[in-house]
Amino acid sequence: MTQALHLFRKDLRHQSVDLVIYFALLILTGFLVPTGWPGHSSSNDMLPLLRSLLQVAVPVFWLVMIARLVHEEAIVGDRQFWTTRPYQWSSLLGAKLLFVLVCIALPHFVMQWCLAFYGGVSPLQAGFPWSATMHVLIVWVPMFLFACITSTLVSTFFTTLGSVVVWIAMLTFLLGRNGPEADAPYARLIFSVLFAGIFAFLLVLLYRTRSYQLGRIMMGSSAVLFLLMIFFVSKMSPASLGTLLLKARYREGAAPQLHLHYVPGHFTGQRGQDGPGLLSVPVPIELLGLQNGNRLHNAAMQYQVVAGGYRYTSPWRPTALTPDGMMFRVPTDVMEHAGHADAHLTVSLAAEEIAPGESQTTAIRDRFAIPGNGSCDAIDPPNEGRSARTVVVCHFAYSVPNPVEIDATMQSGCPAAKMPMQVPTYDGGTGFDPLTHWPVNFGPRGITGAIQKCVVQSLTTTVYRPVTRFRTSLDIPSIRLADYLGH
Repeated sequence: MTQALHLFRKDLRHQSVDLVIYFALLILTGFLVPTGWPGHSSSNDMLPLLRSLLQVAVPVFWLVMIARLVHEEAIVGDRQFWTTRPYQWSSLLGAKLLFVLVCIALPHFVMQWCLAFYGGVSPLQAGFPWSATMHVLIVWVPMFLFACITSTLVSTFFTTLGSVVVWIAMLTFLLGRNGPEADAPYARLIFSVLFAGIFAFLLVLLYRTRSYQLGRIMMGSSAVLFLLMIFFVSKMSPASLGTLLLKARYREGAAPQLHLHYVPGHFTGQRGQDGPGLLSVPVPIELLGLQNGNRLHNAAMQYQVVAGGYRYTSPWRPTALTPDGMMFRVPTDVMEHAGHADAHLTVSLAAEEIAPGESQTTAIRDRFAIPGNGSCDAIDPPNEGRSARTVVVCHFAYSVPNPVEIDATMQSGCPAAKMPMQVPTYDGGTGFDPLTHWPVNFGPRGITGAIQKCVVQSLTTTVYRPVTRFRTSLDIPSIRLADYLGH
């Protein structure tokens, strides 16, 4: 421990100038991020450009600082001066990781926590710890590993840049071709635990054995393994790992009172396009047994169409059950082959039933808290002597544990507000802004065209709580999907 602290103090001295510049960039970023929030405007048209520039400059500075930190006692090569010193590999690795944690990660999180407080949201709310984990596993540890297997700052920079470009290209190729698919449950947790273990093994291997050639091979193999796992987990085909995870979370028969019912001829749909090569087809299927006021969350469906000798099984995709029917995403080639034939349709629905909690009405003020760990700002509250126009923006942490519904109450004689705003749940991200922002749209024209002399009196917030997760199926022996395409 004494040796690790000695090395840590040495790294602090050697990067003192870099740290001053880094702290200045973080402070500037913290001041500029709120200027991009909805409802916040500035007369300076150059601020968005500066804000975007900082979002590139800070990650580049991370890479430069980490590369300089690691290359002080470089792994690559066999003629380094430090190898003649009585350094223990564990002390050296501990000192480097302590520097990343204290001097790079902690200031960044402090900046985010200040932004959260400025937005009226406590950083102790759910979402912030997960976001911190994502920063460590997706950003700083990979940068550290790239610096370990390269010998110069230039080689570290171009290795990292090339890897990011190839990585994004591969993800685009794997995930962006076949329309939206459902999220596999537990996927992020599995990835985090697995690759935290792999990264820890690689760090120990590199610092204990200094086998950087083997480390390069292992890092390449880890990237390939990660891509394969993403492919098999994210592609929600019938035999994929993602489907197995979904079936494990949403069990068949967990809610026997909930079942699907087909009502032939109940609804004549309207043709809709849902991404390249996909049609949105509302089939008159309803869910029976759902208690009054309850709704579905994270609903996903899979279907199989059999028409003559043609058979198609869809991946699990997000869906919605509306009063008009259940939305099917049907590829155009499937519609051409089986849409006009008498087909056998099998449908499976997996979803979470959620129930509304007690609604809470909050009067509009300059700033006010709402249920669901949210905070709202009246950007232009009504004052005497000017038009009473109110724009309200609600802020939430990266992750909202439960869905939130926000409705507006207008004063008498004002146009009716839009449908209640739905705030979905999110998982932690790696952006500079630690909050998500939801402009509450009042009136038919929303935030950009609020009606003059109309006052929003209050917001009514309802937090939905989980009831059960279930999976149910429906078999329709005879159906023509083309009957529900409309015109």
